Amino acid sequence: MDNKGIKQVIQYIESNCRTTLTKRQLEQLREMKRMIEYNIFKMRILYRIAIDNFVYPVCPYCKQSITVQDELTIDHIIPRALGGTDNIENLQPMHKLCNSTKGCQMPETTECPEIPVEKHAKHRVPKNHRDHTTVHGNSTEDLLKKCKKIDEAYR
Repeated sequence: MDNKGIKQVIQYIESNCRTTLTKRQLEQLREMKRMIEYNIFKMRILYRIAIDNFVYPVCPYCKQSITVQDELTIDHIIPRALGGTDNIENLQPMHKLCNSTKGCQMPETTECPEIPVEKHAKHRVPKNHRDHTTVHGNSTEDLLKKCKKIDEAYR
């Protein structure tokens, strides 16, 4: 994911989870929107806010949603031990167990991993919050198009 993708995820969370965001989370999202570049720490904060608000990132290793903050880790697609960097394009959310299983292996493909979002389970959702199904895509634009179609179906 690149900086533009991060900004789009921030916008998605900010507009669709306004009723469940805490004041501090909203301030953190607004601060992140003003940033020019992101790092591993800001990415971790973003995904923790997402999980708190029932927007679950999908682990590219096992293809399951990350639903608990304790399971979340930020993985280097190309491991640092093999020359990978801390650039945002080389980072992705992953389960801790999947990350330790992957270890220092190179990815099988150089394609961008699937971008989040599996939306919350119905029993944990405030009544005025939209329900989404699992959305997978190869790019942020694919994700946003699919989310928009789902949103329009609920209107």
